[in-house]
Amino acid sequence: MTSEESLKNRIRRILIDSLELKLQADEIEDSTNFDDVFGLDSVAVIEFVIALEKEFQITIAPEYLDSKNLKNLDRLSAYIKKSTERKKPDK
Repeated sequence: MTSEESLKNRIRRILIDSLELKLQADEIEDSTNFDDVFGLDSVAVIEFVIALEKEFQITIAPEYLDSKNLKNLDRLSAYIKKSTERKKPDK
């Protein structure tokens, strides 16, 4: 399993747990549109974002919290990867 696949699996687990979805992780594809499939309202988005921030020890910028950025695993994992890489100290 690549680090990208591992990251996406962590996001899947957080999505399922934070929204209490009755799904298995493998039912959420990389391109699944979260809003279309899960009908995320503003409260659900906030709960999901808080769970992501705790898990990855990042702060998701408010301007990122629109539906196109939180659209699917591909976009979200790219953002989280970039955010966590920025946090690493330079060697």
